[in-house]
Amino acid sequence: SLGETLTLVVGSTADGGAAKASGGDGNTGTVGNHSQVTDDDSSKIIIKAYGGAAGLGGDTGGNKGGGGGGGGTGAVGSAGGVNSSGAGGNPTIQSSTIGDSLGGRGGAGGGNQTDGFNAEYGGGGGASGSNASAGAVDGGSSLYGAGGGGCGGGEGTAGGVGGAWGSYAAGGGGAAGAGGSNNGTAGSDNAFGCGDGGGGGGGISSSSNPGGTGGNGGLPGGGGGGGGAQGTVSSTSGPGGVGSAGVIRIWAY
Repeated sequence: SLGETLTLVVGSTADGGAAKASGGDGNTGTVGNHSQVTDDDSSKIIIKAYGGAAGLGGDTGGNKGGGGGGGGTGAVGSAGGVNSSGAGGNPTIQSSTIGDSLGGRGGAGGGNQTDGFNAEYGGGGGASGSNASAGAVDGGSSLYGAGGGGCGGGEGTAGGVGGAWGSYAAGGGGAAGAGGSNNGTAGSDNAFGCGDGGGGGGGISSSSNPGGTGGNGGLPGGGGGGGGAQGTVSSTSGPGGVGSAGVIRIWAY
């Protein structure tokens, strides 16, 4: 049984990568925050949910930033690298550190032009970066956790779709912004589940307009979508969407 009082820590929102002026590498987002419930009488942590990791900004050399791994029930995900995936947060299931996951492990982020991977109880991984020739990639989903954000669009192309709560297939969350200065759509809030990931903003080709803004993650816990790429004319990339805050729900019977 529980003690007389509980201490609740509700994870706050996490900013996406800021817009970047023309000619510079993309900015990296921030790590998601955790939520937990502690029984004050026993000082025992009853439950703790970790945030997902940041996706890496792409660079002017054509390299794509890897998607951040989804948070697990035992640790935050790992950040994405240059053309490489961030691993999902612990626990490690059957020595697996990359790809789709089961149990409490978070889904891995997308690597070189790949969708984010999916999870069971952890969060879905964020999509990798993309470029104009290869097309968009989508955020990973989770059966019981939140969805990861979709990629920001390459020059002149659409972003990727966010991952969804209640699914084990990438995409299904916030809609992507079309190519051009079009914003991604926020992921859906879910009153009895977790949030969907935001869609990525569209990328600019030959305009001085900024790239599209990534859609915010749905409540609770959805990952923000990536900002769209800047064009060949002097412009700025779009900022990434905000990762959603956490929620603690307690039902008394």
